[in-house]
Amino acid sequence: MAESPLYRQRALDRLSEPRRQVGRLRLVRPADHVALGALGMLAFATLAWSVFGKVRVSVAGEGILLRANPTITGTVLSTVAQPALLQQQAQLESKLLAAQARTSSADSLRAREIAVERESLVRQVNEADARIQTLTDLERTQSSAASRVAAQRSRELAAQEKRAIGLMEEAERDLQSAKDLARSGALSTAEVTASSATALAAATALDEIRQQQASLPLEQVEAARQHDDLIRVLGEARAERDELETRLVALDRAELERRATEEEGLSDIRHQLEAVELELDLRRATSDEDEPAVVPTDDELLVAVFMDAADAKRVRPGMTLRVAPDSVESARYGTALGSVLEVSTYPVTPDQAEALLANDTLGERLAGSGRAVLLIGTLTPAEDTPSGYAWTTAKGPPDPLSPGTTLTATVTVERRRPITWMLPALRRLFGGGS
Repeated sequence: MAESPLYRQRALDRLSEPRRQVGRLRLVRPADHVALGALGMLAFATLAWSVFGKVRVSVAGEGILLRANPTITGTVLSTVAQPALLQQQAQLESKLLAAQARTSSADSLRAREIAVERESLVRQVNEADARIQTLTDLERTQSSAASRVAAQRSRELAAQEKRAIGLMEEAERDLQSAKDLARSGALSTAEVTASSATALAAATALDEIRQQQASLPLEQVEAARQHDDLIRVLGEARAERDELETRLVALDRAELERRATEEEGLSDIRHQLEAVELELDLRRATSDEDEPAVVPTDDELLVAVFMDAADAKRVRPGMTLRVAPDSVESARYGTALGSVLEVSTYPVTPDQAEALLANDTLGERLAGSGRAVLLIGTLTPAEDTPSGYAWTTAKGPPDPLSPGTTLTATVTVERRRPITWMLPALRRLFGGGS
């Protein structure tokens, strides 16, 4: 093969050789299988951890360590909650008094309006009754036997006249149709004559009825007409009276419904007030008990945590508490372990926090804008640590904790499987967390 100016001679020679068997194509080096296997095992381990493992879901807040004493233990939450409850009680009492005043004023005004309207309706009903009685007496006076007979006869003749007019008009139409058909040869003269006789008979019958009507005494006809008019007016009077009675009943029913609605609103406020008073009584009874229920000894420490109300809604007594005192290096010594003892029902105001901590600046900082909720927690005792409490590390800090130490605390509200963040529908399958 001649040399090509574009391709090497060796390449051209290989094109002319017979096709050779090509060996297996190698895409990955044997050493790369180790990396792929390790990557696959890592992916599998990650998936298994996301399904079977759990991570802590926590909420955090700032607080302070307090010495457990009868002033704090067992009464701190009730002391904090009572002003809020008392304020709520005062608000409900004011709301109840205002509602009662509005109801009383509305009742007085509405009572006058209803009295005027009811008096008018009752007067109209009485007038209608008197009119009905007058018309009834007049109807009885005018309804003599002769009048009734004449009226009945007049009505019968009127009905007969109406029917006769209809028959005559029908006969005339038939006669006209027969004449038209006779002109076209469709009917015979005899049939036209028969139709004419029928029309004549109908006209004759109508004349006879009208003669009978004319023969009735004019005074009887007039009496019958007056009697019919009287019956009609009497019926209208009774219908008007029934309508007045219906309006009177509707007025009374509307007033009863209005009173029931107002009473229901007052009843709701009373129930809320009773619930607040009951809770106040329970908290006062709890605060009067001889034995505090928070910690058994006065030399132990309490954890007072101020947490945002939205986060505190998820906290329940008994949940795990992790405390990071500001005086301890958490990265080196870890965090102290404890549990939530109680959560205040209502947010703590800055004034209440200042009274509890005996520090205006600290109370203002921890309570914030009045949306913080107070959590009381206890630390887990441990005899083998210098501080006397359990820590996430083996020994914790070398120095004991002291009251008044500020801190940051986290509460574990849930232990959740990681996969449920990617697939929220699986939370129901796995029970939502623990």
